Amino acid sequence: MEEDYIEKITEKYPFGITLHFNRSISTFSQVTQGYTEILGIQHKLLKEIAGRESCIIVGRGANVILEEYEPFNIFVYADAESKVKRCKERAAETEVISEKVLLLQMKEIDRARAKTQELFSSSKWGEKSGYHLCVNTSWQEIKNLTPAVASYITAWFEGRNL
Repeated sequence: MEEDYIEKITEKYPFGITLHFNRSISTFSQVTQGYTEILGIQHKLLKEIAGRESCIIVGRGANVILEEYEPFNIFVYADAESKVKRCKERAAETEVISEKVLLLQMKEIDRARAKTQELFSSSKWGEKSGYHLCVNTSWQEIKNLTPAVASYITAWFEGRNL
């Protein structure tokens, strides 16, 4: 499958398509056939990868899909202002998106992630009890937090081996 197709289905339209007409919004709230197909392939691939070697998987419901491997689960989050700032910094110079549109897109993506989590688990997406570590990256350079997170994870795994 084409990468663009998978990204579109899994990130933006997991439960159908939202159409915007002037000031009205229409949503078709059925799980699309393409989405369920991708989820099946994704489950298979994640289990295959995790069965072969240690790995880092970002998102994709891996915390639930790979429960049998007892993974270390991290939830990374930031306040809206910080996320908007990062989006603007990473955007191409020719790309001009208003803050309002960015915030709407972020809410839509987060809502889709929460609904996807509901398919896999009784725990809610972003709820701290579902993770070993929650990291707030607001106003932080993520690359600067990486050594501290790695150190914490190392200590956590060493503590489990006692």
